[in-house]
Amino acid sequence: MQLDEWESVLGRFERGFDRALALADQQSRSAQPIEPAIEFEPLSQYTVADVLSHVALHNAHHVGQVITLRQLQGTWPPPAGSWTW
Repeated sequence: MQLDEWESVLGRFERGFDRALALADQQSRSAQPIEPAIEFEPLSQYTVADVLSHVALHNAHHVGQVITLRQLQGTWPPPAGSWTW
């Protein structure tokens, strides 16, 4: 992936993250069902709060994957011992 492609992907992620944060700030919307509803019965009653929780857990899962890969490479923890994200 080229640097400009990475920056585009990162920008799209950041804009989506900002939208999720804005939704999280609107407590009045958190209990609203999402529209259109998910066409999978166990998730058909998902609310905005459920989706935000799902996104947070999904992102945490991928952060864990990145850390695991960096540990396998010997690049985690960082030599300076600080946050590098």
